[in-house]
Amino acid sequence: MEKGYVYIGRLVDPKGNYVTSYHKLGKSVDFKMRETSLNSTHMPLDVQFIRVFETEYMSNLEKVLHACFDEYRVIKEYGWRRNVTTEWFDVADEELLTSKIDTVIKNFPSTTEVDLISEVQSDTGTTVNQKVTTISNLQEVRKKWKLILNINGEDATEDLASDTMVNAYSYIANKVGFEIVDKDETYMTNDKSEIIESNKNWTGFSQGSIKEFDGYFLWTGVCNKRKHDVINNMIKRYGLTEMTCEIVQVN
Repeated sequence: MEKGYVYIGRLVDPKGNYVTSYHKLGKSVDFKMRETSLNSTHMPLDVQFIRVFETEYMSNLEKVLHACFDEYRVIKEYGWRRNVTTEWFDVADEELLTSKIDTVIKNFPSTTEVDLISEVQSDTGTTVNQKVTTISNLQEVRKKWKLILNINGEDATEDLASDTMVNAYSYIANKVGFEIVDKDETYMTNDKSEIIESNKNWTGFSQGSIKEFDGYFLWTGVCNKRKHDVINNMIKRYGLTEMTCEIVQVN
């Protein structure tokens, strides 16, 4: 056993806003000290821990989470030295991130989540304004958004928004023609290598977010709000009044 903490951190700008879809998955025997040390270089961006787990198997938990997101791992590429792997993972799909982490923690022994909001409230080393900003960020990142799809009066919503997005594209492509959707839409193609090439530089891109259906490939690695906008744009473009797509906040 190795008691300690495993944390998920995000980058914040000087005003306290989250930036990029980079997430740091690390471990520490003292998460408060670790968060402070990560921000001791006075860089323009700081690291804020958004989730912390207390566990008796610190290294094992970190390894499991790293394995879950290995395809999203950020690799630093230098021309003058070998590539460097990092503990940063570029995950734009918040629902996928949360789902995977929650599943691991639920089934991992002797592990509980730290109440970071209570920790911030009791911190005597921060100002009231700092507390308000930090707590607001933590509350925002905990919000869960679900994509709701209805087709011809029937619920076509799946547990994960990525699968709901597949249902939407599949219906639309069968309705208006796969060739038309392939031509009009950025995220779908019948050539997997094409979708990789066209999106590989997009933040949060991972081949694990490519879904296959009816011989076509769909990249689903965008946030739920973006999925919502894309589907509704298609509904409007093709005049599909029998379809509705909403995004709602769930507990």
